[in-house]
Amino acid sequence: MKMKIKTFMMLGLMTFIASMTFVSCSDSDDSVAAQSSNNQISVIADVQNTMTRATPITSANYTSLMKDFYASATSTSSTGINYFFSKEVFTNNGKGVFSPASPYYWENDELTFVALSPASSDITLEYPGPGAERFIYTTPTDQSKQLDIMVAYGKGNKKTNNGAVSLTFKHVLSQVRFAATSASNISAKIKSIKIHNIMNKVDGSYVNGVLKASYANDAVRTTYGIGLSSVMSIDGSSKVALYDNNGILLLSPQNQSAADFEGHGVKGEIQGGMASTGYVYLEIECSIYDKVHKKYMLGSPTTYGTTYVPVAVNWVSGKCYTYVINFTGDGGFGYDPDGNPTSPSIKLNVNVENWQNADDITSNI
Repeated sequence: MKMKIKTFMMLGLMTFIASMTFVSCSDSDDSVAAQSSNNQISVIADVQNTMTRATPITSANYTSLMKDFYASATSTSSTGINYFFSKEVFTNNGKGVFSPASPYYWENDELTFVALSPASSDITLEYPGPGAERFIYTTPTDQSKQLDIMVAYGKGNKKTNNGAVSLTFKHVLSQVRFAATSASNISAKIKSIKIHNIMNKVDGSYVNGVLKASYANDAVRTTYGIGLSSVMSIDGSSKVALYDNNGILLLSPQNQSAADFEGHGVKGEIQGGMASTGYVYLEIECSIYDKVHKKYMLGSPTTYGTTYVPVAVNWVSGKCYTYVINFTGDGGFGYDPDGNPTSPSIKLNVNVENWQNADDITSNI
C-alpha cells in the first residue's frame, strides 16, 4: 500500500462546510456551498437529521454541536491503492467549517473519501480498503457519554464542482426515547424507566455508501435507564414527552424478543435464565391512581411501585423509536414482580420515526 504525502490534498481550510437536514423530525435541507481556492480541496458535509446526546441538531445549532470527524482519502490507479491520508481529524472552527491541522491540495487523481463523526478514541476505526471503513463502539450506560455516530462517503476531483466534495453523513445507531399518556379515569407519575437486556456494542461497516450495523459478537446484555430530571405527571390522552435532556438513548441496532413474565414474573424470568437469552422488558417506577374509585393502584401519594413491561425490539440505524406508555384499564401486559398483571393495565405504544420522520410504535401496558 503506497502512502502519499501532503503535497496533495485538502485544505487547512479544507472546508467541510456542514449543510444540514435535521431532526426535530423534519425533511428540510439547508445547503451551504463550499468554495475552493488555490487548488485546495473543499468538502460539503451534509448531515441529515442528526442529533448529539439528547439535543437534536438543526440548521440553527449544528455549527456548535457537530465538533469533528475522522476522514480517509484514497485513489486507485495502475500502481494500486494510494492512501493520501488516513484517519485525519477535521475540526469544526465553530462556524461549520471543518479543517485538518495542515492543508492538503488537489493533484490530478479522483479521490474517494470516507468519514466518521465524532473523532473519538472511544470508537475503534479501521480502513479495510478504498471507500470503506469498519467501526466498533460500546454504548456506555451513562447517557451523557453516549455518542451519535455518523458515517459519510463521497468522491471528487479538482475539476468537478470547483473541487468541492459533498459528504452526506448517516446515523449508525438507533435513537430510543419515551413518552406517556393515560385513560381519562387514570393519572400516573413516572419517576424512572429502564430497558433491560439490550446488546451494548455495535459492529458495523460503511462500504461505498452502504451502511451495515448490528450488535457485535462479544456484546453484553445491558440495562439502560433514562434519568428523568423530575417526576413526570401523566393525566389524560395528551402525550407527555419524557425525552428531555436526560431522556434519549443512542443504542446499537438489533432485534430482540420480548420477555414473558406471565405465571412466573420477573424473578422467574431472571432465575430461569430466560433474561440472559435476550428477552427484553421495561422497568417503570411509577404511581398509578384510579380517579373514579379514588385509590392508588400502584404506589401512594409519596411512594412509587414498579411495573414490568415486555417489549420486543427491532431497531435499525438512523431511526428514532418512541415508546409511548399508555396507562389504561382496557387490558395490556404490565406485570408486578410476581407475574401478576398490573391493574389498571398499561399499554405501550411504540412510535417509530426516522430522523427524517417515520411511523410510531405503540405498546399498551
